[in-house]
Amino acid sequence: MFPEKGISWTELKKSMQEATVDDAKWHEGRMTQGTYYVSDELGNKIREAYSLFIHSNQLYSKRFYASLNKFENDILEMSRQIFNGPQGVCGTVTTGGTESIICAIKAARNWARKNKPEIKKPRIVIPETAHPSFNKAAAFMDLEVERVPYDEGFRADVGAMEAAIDENTILMIGSAPCWPFGTHDPIAELSEVAARQNIWFHVDGCLGGFLNPFTAKLGYDIPPWDFSIPGVWSISADLHKYGYTTKGASVIMFRNEDLREFSAFRFNNWPFGSYLTTTMTGSRSGGAVAAAWAVMQYLGEEGYVKAAQELMNVRDKLIKTIEEIEELQVFGQPSGAIVTYGSTELDITAVADAMEQRDWAIGRGKTPPAILFQSAPFLSKSIDQYIEDLKASVEDVREGRVVSSGKDAGYN
Repeated sequence: MFPEKGISWTELKKSMQEATVDDAKWHEGRMTQGTYYVSDELGNKIREAYSLFIHSNQLYSKRFYASLNKFENDILEMSRQIFNGPQGVCGTVTTGGTESIICAIKAARNWARKNKPEIKKPRIVIPETAHPSFNKAAAFMDLEVERVPYDEGFRADVGAMEAAIDENTILMIGSAPCWPFGTHDPIAELSEVAARQNIWFHVDGCLGGFLNPFTAKLGYDIPPWDFSIPGVWSISADLHKYGYTTKGASVIMFRNEDLREFSAFRFNNWPFGSYLTTTMTGSRSGGAVAAAWAVMQYLGEEGYVKAAQELMNVRDKLIKTIEEIEELQVFGQPSGAIVTYGSTELDITAVADAMEQRDWAIGRGKTPPAILFQSAPFLSKSIDQYIEDLKASVEDVREGRVVSSGKDAGYN
């Protein structure tokens, strides 16, 4: 109910704190997906950086906020370097991975309108494991989408992807890695297919863009995925994931300015004059941009490598445990933070239920039924308890003490 008179901050703060009573206990390390956190120390610095620019608007950065313009340009230049981009790679800071993906799809559509005007019903070809945001973007722009089944390694099937391309196809994508299994699609091979067909090739690095380069420096086998591959035209990567900044911040990067131009919107036919945006939104939070810039500057390469090591230590400890539990198996060969595991002998949904009974917020996969674990540095404080509870949960299901509730998988 809208209050007739304002409520005191003390009362409001108490109400907000009480409202979280049924929330997942993410700060205790008991939420194993969708939370990207390094430490309270870094979290406090992010809040301070955000608050300094909380009322500023990135929409006006070219005219009124020289600071924000600098921050965004610096973020894009650092991203170019991190993604092994040659000079000329450019982009935009967006509000999140979905917006970055929408910008990429819009650019591909507009590129095709100019370079392939004969196409009247444009379509995109994506792996079955691609994020739903690609379908969301296509729905906005009236594009057809074909999702192609993945191979036995839970990666995009290159041959099947090529076979799905027809004369109306304007874009193909690969994930580095995909969300459902944490596996890298064969980006180099897919980009070669796109090049032969003269279509746009986009890499969805929303999950791994700010993790892959640093796990690679630790010696992990990260398949080629970035602008070092000539056929990669654009990359989406989320700063608010393993860039460790606050929501919402992402980048959409293009190989050159000519490609980025296809994502822009220009309008001059109104009394106030020209209006130009390179994102879906108009206003953008200056706080989010400033916080992202501050985190990247504060951590630097050394800090990101350290965070990646902590994350991978957690991940590797879990994988080792899963391999030791006879009934469980990891799906595919995850190369980064996500470990998806299931069972051919036990009802894995019952195992997930047993874990939730032990107060864990569990990610669930649908096809095949699975548990998804997404590592983060701060989960180092809870991984031993997670493993202990996983073993106990498997035993509960093995002995018939817990049966599946049939709870749905997914985000919601």
